[in-house]
Amino acid sequence: MSPVAENKWVKTTGDVPPARSVFPAVRSGKEIVVYGGEEEPHELMHMGAGKLSGEVYRLDTETLVWEKVVDGTEEGKKPSPRGWCAFAVAVKDGEEGLLVHGGNSPTNERLDDMVFWRF
Repeated sequence: MSPVAENKWVKTTGDVPPARSVFPAVRSGKEIVVYGGEEEPHELMHMGAGKLSGEVYRLDTETLVWEKVVDGTEEGKKPSPRGWCAFAVAVKDGEEGLLVHGGNSPTNERLDDMVFWRF
C-alpha cells in the first residue's frame, strides 16, 4: 500500500515574502521559488495594474526557511516587475534558472518578452 499524504499548514521563518496574488511559483529541487506578483490591488481591480513586484523568494522545503534572492545576473537581465506571467525552471548552458515570459506590467501594458534569469 502506498503512503498517504498528510495535508497540514506549516510555519515558515526567514525573509518571508509579503502577501501577493497573481504570482508564479515553481519547484526547483528542494526549493519552492516565487517571483513577482501583485502586492496591492489597483483601485479598479482587474481593470488596472496594482503594485507589482519584481522580487524573487525561495523556500527551502526541508528547513522551511525563506530567503530573498539577490539579483546575481548582468544588469538589465532580471525580469521587470510583473504579474500574470508564465514561469518555469529551465537550464541554459548547464545552469538552472527561471524562464519568465510575458505578463502584465505596472503600467498595465501586456509584456511579450522572455527572460532567462539565474541566481
